[in-house]
Amino acid sequence: MKGEKIKESLSKLKSSEIDTSLEELGMIQNVREEENKVRLTLKLPFLYVPIRGMREEMIRGAVESAGAECEIEVAEMDEAERDNFMKISQSRWIG
Repeated sequence: MKGEKIKESLSKLKSSEIDTSLEELGMIQNVREEENKVRLTLKLPFLYVPIRGMREEMIRGAVESAGAECEIEVAEMDEAERDNFMKISQSRWIG
């Protein structure tokens, strides 16, 4: 099942600075599989963070390694999402 492989691949993606998965940080959302393509939203605390391209490539690589194309929409977290991200980041920072 390709869908399960994709979910497993995405769930393993972790931030190198924060000991937490990107999903738990609220960065990967709205994952939808359509035939041989996965569409998802990468939510960032701020749109223009320096690691944006690195995160996109990390996600794209995980999806493609599971056998699907990847289309990523990038969006900025809302205030509640950003607060949750910051709270988790501070408690699990490994820098």
